[in-house]
Amino acid sequence: MPIQRRPADTAPVEIEALGAAALLDAAFHGMAETTRTAYLGEWARFGRWWKPLGLHDAAEQEPEATVQAFIRLDVAQARVIAVTYRKWMEGQGLQTATVARALGALNSITSRLAWAGQCAWTLSMKVPRVQPYRDTRGPTQEEMHALLDACAADTRPQGVRDLAILLCLFGRGLRRAEVCALLYPGDVRLGAEPQLCVLGKGRGQKEWLEISLPIAEALAAWLDVRGLEDGPLFLRFTRGGKLEQGRAMDGDGIYYVVTSRAEAVDVETRPHGLRHAAITKLAKAGVGVWDLSSWSRHSKTDTTRGYIDNLGESDRKLTALVTDREEPE
Repeated sequence: MPIQRRPADTAPVEIEALGAAALLDAAFHGMAETTRTAYLGEWARFGRWWKPLGLHDAAEQEPEATVQAFIRLDVAQARVIAVTYRKWMEGQGLQTATVARALGALNSITSRLAWAGQCAWTLSMKVPRVQPYRDTRGPTQEEMHALLDACAADTRPQGVRDLAILLCLFGRGLRRAEVCALLYPGDVRLGAEPQLCVLGKGRGQKEWLEISLPIAEALAAWLDVRGLEDGPLFLRFTRGGKLEQGRAMDGDGIYYVVTSRAEAVDVETRPHGLRHAAITKLAKAGVGVWDLSSWSRHSKTDTTRGYIDNLGESDRKLTALVTDREEPE
């Protein structure tokens, strides 16, 4: 039986008049840029799966067109398609986390559009449970030393910039998006008490974070190369090695810096891996979960506790205590 669209006179709003781009603006309002990018990717993949089945006639397989076509359906039709999509993904052998992320994107956007009055229903698909464990250790300290030393030995302007980036990611545990968003001079203080002003993940306003002397020295060296013009702190270079004033590095640029520098010293990591390495180093040093959570700016201490649990130190100590023949004092 072919899928039938909801008649136009029963639609909750004038979807066609609103336009696909405006629909997504409503759905993405207040959403982090990284989440928005991930959801767009999931809707694009859903559209590539859906369109060849002949179930919608969007002219393009762009995520905006897919969203627009999907919310025209009745809730029963939408759920049948979503269930079929889940079965297809599982049949392809995709990881549970991948399936959960895809269904989460469908749920979130339709729910947000329903709240905004742009959709008459919410999908409410059951998302498979994902085991929360992940490897949070990052590169070893020996690998980090090799990475930083090799970058410090590169005296080219790119090397000076990249060392400052690596130290922000590792030395202060900044996230990739936080590094990209730094501005000069407003977000940088390099006096007696050096600090960076960072817009953290899920935060509504920026906060000043103290930084160590090595980070401050690397930033000062980079500013000598960059110049003191107002604008993004970290700038791009052309392929010919020319500094592009005013052109901020984006997330992909930061990713390339980290991965290419790491590959040069036979280390496998990514930008967030440097943050993992920093938090793991502090956890191994015995920093308590509350102080560690404050330094890492995790919104939940459970996230921070995962770094400690993944070390396995607590389990080993407790097991040794149980099997020790001497009574604890």
